[in-house]
Amino acid sequence: MRSIRVIILSFIVISILRTQSIAQEPTKEYTIKKGDTLWDISQRELKDSFLWPKLWRENPEIKNPDRIYPDRVLKIPVKTTVEKTRPEPAERVAVPPEEEKILEKVEVPEEAPKVPLSDKSRLASAGYIATGGIDKSEIIDSPDKKTLLGEMDIVYLTLSSDMKIGDRFTVLRIVKKVIHPKTGAFMGNLVKILGELIIIDINEKTATGKIIDSFDYITRGDRLESYAEIEIPYIPSDRISSPVGIKGYIVEVMDKKFSNAQMDIVYLDKGLTDGLNAGDRFKVVAVGNKATIPSTVREINLPDQIIGEVQILSIQENSCTALITKSVKDIKRGDVIQSF
Repeated sequence: MRSIRVIILSFIVISILRTQSIAQEPTKEYTIKKGDTLWDISQRELKDSFLWPKLWRENPEIKNPDRIYPDRVLKIPVKTTVEKTRPEPAERVAVPPEEEKILEKVEVPEEAPKVPLSDKSRLASAGYIATGGIDKSEIIDSPDKKTLLGEMDIVYLTLSSDMKIGDRFTVLRIVKKVIHPKTGAFMGNLVKILGELIIIDINEKTATGKIIDSFDYITRGDRLESYAEIEIPYIPSDRISSPVGIKGYIVEVMDKKFSNAQMDIVYLDKGLTDGLNAGDRFKVVAVGNKATIPSTVREINLPDQIIGEVQILSIQENSCTALITKSVKDIKRGDVIQSF
């Protein structure tokens, strides 16, 4: 009798394990090489650098995503996006022959397909310059004292007076203060969008939230702002460059880089008040230096040089986030942007 029970229990355990293995996302192995980063590996293996948080979540033994070591083996997710199924063709309705001839003569212009400029994850990682205060709430801890938090984790928050159970918030991280490189004026805080959170409990001095979506790791000290859907920008069909006569500056860059090139993110001092839209493009100009003519010792200004192009991904009142789409020289904070 006991042996029968053992056999039955063994069968149940094997069935559960098989079910779990089937449910797991398929992966392949990658051996880390010297100089590798999750960003680079994600670009090579997943074809998108901004999917590195997915790679990190697949390998929980990595405690710090900035520190990975050669010869260790990573699991690489084989499927990184959900495939969209093509809708079934609509059933053809019978049309009388005389009406069909009329319909054949009517030419209906095809609507141009919308082409997205970016995806939700990339826009979140790019962030924006926030001019207002980000003081709705702050993450202060988690029940299990985790340092790095992600989707489905529970967090404790400072309590805001208007906070209610069921409220949704955007989780942000303040990266740095943005000071205009030419005027010295304070423009706001550069923030990064980390994820989305919902309030599940309210206490006397704190609130409890659940992270329902994450684009990057979340940790203590990260802030909450009123929830706003990330809008995917599309390449405009009626505008291919930007309004005439716009001149501004690259006021900040991502990740404290001194030199930036194609596919890097920069931030401009122009926005909605200047009549700009997502998708607008600008040339990046290196202003010509002064030079002295040897024979006359007279100073002249050398010509400006076009060193790249940028395209707006997201836009605020007086600033915007842009992607470097072309570069022939290093692009840096303080470079001039101009209309084509």
